[in-house]
Amino acid sequence: MRFDRAAAPHPQKTAPGAASSAAKRPPSDSPRLSSVHPLETPSPSDLEHVFVEGYGSREFDIEPASILEKTFRHGGWARRRRLIFDAMRRVGFRHHRLDNFAECGAGAWVMKRLDGQDLKIQSNCCHDRFCVPCGITRATTLTQNLKSQVKDMQPLFITLTLRHSSTPLKEQMDRLYRSFLVLRRRPFWLAAIKGGAAFFEVKISERDGLWHPHLHILADGRFIPKLELSIQWHSVTGDSSIVDIKRPRAAGEVAAYVTKYVTKPADSSVYEHPDKLDELLTTLRGRRLVATFGDWTKLKLTEILPDGHTWVPVMHLDELLHAAAAQEPAALDLLEALQRKYPSFANVLPLPPPPPVDTDF
Repeated sequence: MRFDRAAAPHPQKTAPGAASSAAKRPPSDSPRLSSVHPLETPSPSDLEHVFVEGYGSREFDIEPASILEKTFRHGGWARRRRLIFDAMRRVGFRHHRLDNFAECGAGAWVMKRLDGQDLKIQSNCCHDRFCVPCGITRATTLTQNLKSQVKDMQPLFITLTLRHSSTPLKEQMDRLYRSFLVLRRRPFWLAAIKGGAAFFEVKISERDGLWHPHLHILADGRFIPKLELSIQWHSVTGDSSIVDIKRPRAAGEVAAYVTKYVTKPADSSVYEHPDKLDELLTTLRGRRLVATFGDWTKLKLTEILPDGHTWVPVMHLDELLHAAAAQEPAALDLLEALQRKYPSFANVLPLPPPPPVDTDF
């Protein structure tokens, strides 16, 4: 199906890839939506609260996102996003990072493949590790690269945990990473494991309310008996013996399961505790959450391969809403096409009702 009937970009909106200074904040009558992502219905205050007052020259300010753009990109996690943003401010994150996080999703354009066979939504992204939509994009890239790496093997899936402790999270994270490094240098590991990738995740224990940091590892090698791995891990850490190791058959499913932790460095249990959330943000600042080792060291997990197609801008998301509301045929066709590709798109941009029929004679 082709989409050539869509309208051309509005000259007042800047197409993706074009240089521009930041625009003024959208007026108070900007489009608001009553129904959004099925996971969550954000209130306008949740979306508007994540906002940084600009300062200095507008040439260096980040383009502000409209309510529609924020709803489209962040409607499904608006409340958690606000909690994270509040924590970022409390722990003193730099203005530029705050602004990037707040305006993620600005400049949302409908893009059409040059051959007219596909559509997508493209916008500015903050690439912050605590941003769920950006994390999903990053995880997709990681999953694709991991699937390519393990397609001809049956990898091991290993989990290493630390015994619960009341020590600060930073100390526990340092200890976890240091212990894993020592484990990898042991003869039993070198004889069994060729290489792999490790992913960090942290939870709050339901039992005692303490931090529960652990590593999920995807590795290439021969199977290590769980008891042997447990003994070796206890020997390294001095007090921790809880481990897990298995060799699933569906390597692609394992890659997807492991990389989901990239979308959320912490379990949902963390976000309802402001003190824990503050400690988490401070601890993870500048830390790597994904690392390769052994034969996988040179594996480029975050490399994005081009899709081989040329994409051109069609219409800004805000303009699409107004044009569809005005019953413009090209905009209605475009909106229907987007809803066919993304069924949940109807929750954000529903088709407007047809104009009332005049029955007076």
